[in-house]
Amino acid sequence: MDVKIVVTFLTNNNVPQSQSYNLILPLSLVVKPCPPIKDADFKVTLSTNKPAVSLLDIFPEFVLDSSMTNAAGFQVYGGPSITVLSSKTSQRYRLQSENLPALWIISQHILHRLKQRFSDGSGRTDFECSYSSSLPLQIAITYVSRA
Repeated sequence: MDVKIVVTFLTNNNVPQSQSYNLILPLSLVVKPCPPIKDADFKVTLSTNKPAVSLLDIFPEFVLDSSMTNAAGFQVYGGPSITVLSSKTSQRYRLQSENLPALWIISQHILHRLKQRFSDGSGRTDFECSYSSSLPLQIAITYVSRA
């Protein structure tokens, strides 16, 4: 989802120049909203040092059910669904899906957006995020071997 654009050109004096620009593609290019799933085989809980943020604020570009500010579902186009749950009482976010790799796209965007939200305007932030459990890789290997 990270893109680096590089343009190389010659100036009027025939001197080669190049410019580059980094950007993150919109999440809506790869996922669409869907109903949250209640249970899944793969669950990842991210703990932060900041209060949990409403999912409506984290994902403003999606039309989410406003009554469910703490649960949102996304489906990778032509692929699995991912549910994001934000805790009402603690500083945690749970991501769950039937597909472990699908969790990466959403977790990457959540982390990026939370870092932006808690930055001081100059890009510096004291935001911290951690994951303390082990990844359920044994279950993932079982799924791959069945395919």
